[in-house]
Amino acid sequence: MYDYEKTCERFLKLNCKITDTKEEYINRNKNEKYSKCSYIASCGHSHIVFINVFFSRKTGLICPSCKIKENAIKKKEDFKDDKLKCLKTELRCINYFKSICKNFEIHKAFDGCKADLIVRPINQIENKWIGIQVKSTEKNNHYQFGLKQDYFDYLILCICEEDNRMWLFPYEKVKGLSKIYIGIKSKYSEYEITNNLDKLNDYYQTCKHFTYEELDIPMCTYTEREREFYRFRESKINFLEFTYNDMEGMVYDFKIGDKKIQEKVGGIDKVKQLNTFCLWKNNGRLNSKQQYKSYEIGDNDYYWLNCVDKQLFYVFPESILIEKGLIGNKTKKQLSINPKNTIHNKWIVPYKFNYNSIDKNRLLMILNIIL
Repeated sequence: MYDYEKTCERFLKLNCKITDTKEEYINRNKNEKYSKCSYIASCGHSHIVFINVFFSRKTGLICPSCKIKENAIKKKEDFKDDKLKCLKTELRCINYFKSICKNFEIHKAFDGCKADLIVRPINQIENKWIGIQVKSTEKNNHYQFGLKQDYFDYLILCICEEDNRMWLFPYEKVKGLSKIYIGIKSKYSEYEITNNLDKLNDYYQTCKHFTYEELDIPMCTYTEREREFYRFRESKINFLEFTYNDMEGMVYDFKIGDKKIQEKVGGIDKVKQLNTFCLWKNNGRLNSKQQYKSYEIGDNDYYWLNCVDKQLFYVFPESILIEKGLIGNKTKKQLSINPKNTIHNKWIVPYKFNYNSIDKNRLLMILNIIL
C-alpha cells in the first residue's frame, strides 16, 4: 500500500487532490493487491484511479470523460490538418494539369460543384464543355484514389503529385467503385496519360457536353446562393478588384489586395423583422455532432455581409466585431440588424451601404484603400 501522506503530496504536484481520508484510504486498500484512491483530477472532476497506473503512465490526470473529449478534439484537429494538406495537394495537381494542357481552356468550378474543372479546346467557341472531377494521392506501393459519389457523364482525373503520373477515366469505367487501386501492372494502364493529351481530345469528342453554367452550379443550395451574390456584388462594384483562391476550404472567400474578406448572406427573422448573419464557421464533428464556433481573430480582415434583398450590405473591419464580442469566441455568434431602426445599434451605421447608391469614398476609407 502506498503511504497516504506521500501519495497526497505527489497527487498535488500533478494538480490533482486525493479526497479519501486516511481512514477511507486504508480501508479501501487493505485487502487489495493494487492500491487505488478517490481523487479530484486536474480537470476538476472526481474519479477513482489505480495509484501505480496514475504514477507510471500518468493515466488519470484528467477524468475519463474529459480524456474522451480531448482525444475527439485531437482527432478532429488531425483530420482538419489532413484535409487541408489534401486540398493543397489537389490544388497543386490541378495547376500542374492546367500547365500542360496548352490547347485547352480550363476553369476551376465554384466551390461545391460536382466538377472540379470545366474544360473545352481553345479553338471551340461554342458553349460546350466537359466536366472533370480531380482525385489526388501520395505515392505508396500502389496508387489509391477515393470515389465517394457518382459522377455520371464526367471524367475522373487521378493524379499522383510525387511523380506526376495521371489517369483519365470516363466515370462509367469505374462506376460502383468506392476506391480506385492502381498497381505497377494494372488493368487501368490504357487510361494513363502523359504530356501527350490526345486522350483528352478524344474524350472531348465522345463525352457529353454541358454549358458552362450547368457545370458551375454548386450542389448545395446555400453555396449556390453564395455564388449568386458574389456575381451580383461584382456586377455592382467595378472600382474594386476581387481575387479568389482556387483552393477550397479557405477561411476567407476573396481578397481585395492583401485584405482577406469573409462574405455572408443574411437570413430574415420575419417575426422581429431583423436581418440575421451567422458569424461562425464549421468546426468539424465531435461525438458525431456537427460543431460550430465563431471566427477566430486573424481569420479575416473584413466581413462583407449581404442582405437577401440585394440592396443593403455591410462591410465591417474585424476589429469592430472583436470589440462587440462577435469574433474570437469559442461559441458561435449571430449578428442581428434592424435596417429600419438603428437606435439600439448605432455602431452599425458607418458600415451600412446600399448597392443601388454606393458611397464609394466611404467604402474605400473603411477598406483602407487608395485608388
